[in-house]
Amino acid sequence: MHQTVDNFFQSDEPYIIANKVTSGHDLTDDLVAHLYIMMHDKDNIKDVPAFFARCAYQQWNWYQSEFNKQYRSEHIELNEEITPDVQHKSDESEYQKFLRDYIEEPPNDLIEWYKKEMAKLFIQGMTYREIQSRTKINLRYISETIKQFKDDVRNNFEQSRDGNDPDDTPTSEH
Repeated sequence: MHQTVDNFFQSDEPYIIANKVTSGHDLTDDLVAHLYIMMHDKDNIKDVPAFFARCAYQQWNWYQSEFNKQYRSEHIELNEEITPDVQHKSDESEYQKFLRDYIEEPPNDLIEWYKKEMAKLFIQGMTYREIQSRTKINLRYISETIKQFKDDVRNNFEQSRDGNDPDDTPTSEH
């Protein structure tokens, strides 16, 4: 017999899973409560802990999830694999704003459009395999595209912080 949703939430297991998903964030208990509300009337879940873990990951990492819209809209953390290590929170939020603006900016060509579309799927929490399943694109190309996107964003971010517009050409002053 499999574990019921009610029995699962009467244990410590949801908190342990959510704590791992959020890396101990202050909103861990709120995530558990959110998922309880989301799951409380679900029947026929074959593996409650696995279902909970998947939902917790999605609600925590997908920036368009109901949990993020409700609890983290001002503090949304874009996928850590794209966000660089930064020393100060102000640098992190500056980078995140830059990333949002960068990804929403209309692409200059088909290659840039492709990179941004792959990155959007990745930022929404999809794994490379999920992207492959959805798009039918080879894993190697997905991996290389996400890596190139990360490099492009970091380079453009650094140039913007240095006050250099990558599209500007140097001009000589008279």
